[in-house]
Amino acid sequence: MFGYVRPCKPELRVKEYEAFRAMYCGLCRTLGKRYGLAWRFLLNYDFCFLALVMTDAGNCDCKACPRRCMAHPTHRRPMFEENPALDFAADATVILTYHKILDSVRDDRGIKRLLARILAFWAQSGYRKAERFEPELALAAREGLDRLHQAERENCKSLDRAADCFASILRRAADWAKDDMTRRILGEVFYHTGRWVYIIDAWDDLEEDNVSGNYNPIRCRFDLQGKPDDTVRETVEQTLTDSAAACAAAVELMEMPRFGEIVRNVIYLGMPGTMRDVFSGKHKRREQRNGSI
Repeated sequence: MFGYVRPCKPELRVKEYEAFRAMYCGLCRTLGKRYGLAWRFLLNYDFCFLALVMTDAGNCDCKACPRRCMAHPTHRRPMFEENPALDFAADATVILTYHKILDSVRDDRGIKRLLARILAFWAQSGYRKAERFEPELALAAREGLDRLHQAERENCKSLDRAADCFASILRRAADWAKDDMTRRILGEVFYHTGRWVYIIDAWDDLEEDNVSGNYNPIRCRFDLQGKPDDTVRETVEQTLTDSAAACAAAVELMEMPRFGEIVRNVIYLGMPGTMRDVFSGKHKRREQRNGSI
């Protein structure tokens, strides 16, 4: 996805921060074991959130072992061992990241498009492997993005319709759960998380899309020719808040004995913090310093 779904680290207790970091490192290690070293560089916080929710919802075994890694080779760090939820999160990372790279090929210009083409060529083998592991998620991603591209060709003015195309892909991730009730709850959590991510990414890209002319659902919805005014900002902020609230309501229906406090931190504190960073431009500046697809 895009790296927007992250915790508010200062508000995490030490044991919660250690558990979050162990899950993040465990997902990084799982990506490396399933797809190779280079894929570990494409990990972001969004998929760690996915792994946290699915590990608790699926009651997966979750054992942390101290291991060294290339980022910290001099001392061992706790990492959660592979489990079905981490495997799924790794597969989802590859599938959705590959499609994001293809979007960059479609939308970027010049050297950025060339680099995206090279990256897409490299990522094909990983994507084919992930497609074999999770064919239903790969199919949902293709179908959802085909719908989204159709909306883009039509310059769709409905923010809800455009966001639904992406959110529906993440909802399909809930099919991983074994019982109906868990699937229904996870479906709501992932749907509204996906909707939130799509809309906040659209706001983050608004200035660039105004210059390039690329489709942006916020620009089309409000017929923007320049910078959005306060009314537009307040409207977008409200729909983001509504999605986060719906996600939170679904999470509260689940029993999350191990990672519930971390997940709530992400939703109640991390998401609003990310919104502030995106609306102020801080998130974009950070991504430009760190580099992004």
